[in-house]
Amino acid sequence: MGKTRERRPAPTSTWEPVRWPVEIAAELHEAGSCWLPVKVLDLSADGCRMHTGFHVRPGRTARLRIPGFAAFAATIEWDEDWHAGLRFDQPIHPSVIYHLAARYRATRGEAA
Repeated sequence: MGKTRERRPAPTSTWEPVRWPVEIAAELHEAGSCWLPVKVLDLSADGCRMHTGFHVRPGRTARLRIPGFAAFAATIEWDEDWHAGLRFDQPIHPSVIYHLAARYRATRGEAA
């Protein structure tokens, strides 16, 4: 007579934002350094992963400059094998993320 309700798993306490695979030629400014070229490989509202070709220091402040946008303030979260991760100080608006993901969509498997 009564319907059995399907139980759903409890939500987890850690939420992972959607990461968009991209290929964006950008510039990184680590505190105390100069602007250097990088390639952003994936992007979310909260941060990005990029190929640097050089080492950066986790915990330091940085700015990421993408063509056509003001520099995004960030903190370097990690550095490994010529790649690094940034966490943006302020989340990027979803419409900006969608624009960048559409304009700079990754064409090769290396960004995934």
